[in-house]
Amino acid sequence: MLFLNATDIESCLVRKELMDQMEEAMSLFETEKVNMPPRTHLSHDKKTLLLMPCFGQEYFSTKLVTVFPENRGTANPVVNGIVVLNDAKTGVPVAILDGQTLTAIRTGAVGGLGTRYFASLSSNTAGLVGSGVQGFHQIIFAAEAHIEITGHPLETVYIHNRDSSKVPGFIELLRPHLEGTELRHAATVEELLEESGTVILATSSARPVLPDKPSLLDGKCIVAIGSYTPDMQEIPKSAFMLADSIFMDTSHAIHESGDLINPLKHGWISPEKVTSLGQFLLELKKTKSKEASKFSKSHGDYGASDYMRGRTVIYKSVGMAVFDLMAAIHIFKCAIKDNVGTNL
Repeated sequence: MLFLNATDIESCLVRKELMDQMEEAMSLFETEKVNMPPRTHLSHDKKTLLLMPCFGQEYFSTKLVTVFPENRGTANPVVNGIVVLNDAKTGVPVAILDGQTLTAIRTGAVGGLGTRYFASLSSNTAGLVGSGVQGFHQIIFAAEAHIEITGHPLETVYIHNRDSSKVPGFIELLRPHLEGTELRHAATVEELLEESGTVILATSSARPVLPDKPSLLDGKCIVAIGSYTPDMQEIPKSAFMLADSIFMDTSHAIHESGDLINPLKHGWISPEKVTSLGQFLLELKKTKSKEASKFSKSHGDYGASDYMRGRTVIYKSVGMAVFDLMAAIHIFKCAIKDNVGTNL
């Protein structure tokens, strides 16, 4: 059995390939080719254990996540976890992977698909609200996707955080990964919106982190990652009222995130306006052999969604276990090929 720590996982990471794997994960989920029950929550006092299993054809995985709020302010992380990968034919465990790192990169890759399919081709700027670990991966994957669809790096990334003192250090961490891109501290969210074509939200806020001003939100590609519980919401009402299309990484998001629960409850959007990115991608595949589609017109690899670029599009992600499975398989196979990791 192979053990892959954070350094091992990062050494095997090829961001474009991982985004491709996340697309494949969505396709498998939509076509019911994986067995993925709802995540299991086990609480004890203020401590929580989450189990996220998923059975595929070649392998199955189980992510075990612990949330211990009392660790805040200590040397131990509040959120920790591992991913166990097993052979689906024999049940034999073949790998254990660092759960924090795998979750961070697969969530970054899922978020990057928002840029790949919905970001404006004429805009060379992006904005990030939230300078935490997930924000770090989100903006790097977005930058990678921007290069894919335009052929050149983002010109400028604007970064805003509620605690502005954290932004300079965050920029220094980002700088080696975004060569050719200017990194700027946006003092206000309004400044970020005025300058950015794609807006990425990676916070744990219970209230919208963007101003409820249609003039600042119109025409934006909004990628929202942070809200994963019913009492969390990053996106304001005006964005939903303006949105031409609303996508989610999984249909579970309708029941899990306040960014979809609240707009549907208040009638800001109709259920018909919300679709999964997986369904959208399946429709795009059909356009390779058909002229018409419910969602798109075919213009090339990532250009099939060009008619939505420049419009107001919301893409909401909450994650699911099949992402962990496909990311673990991808990293495991790369590790075997490159002789990376520790045999236990």
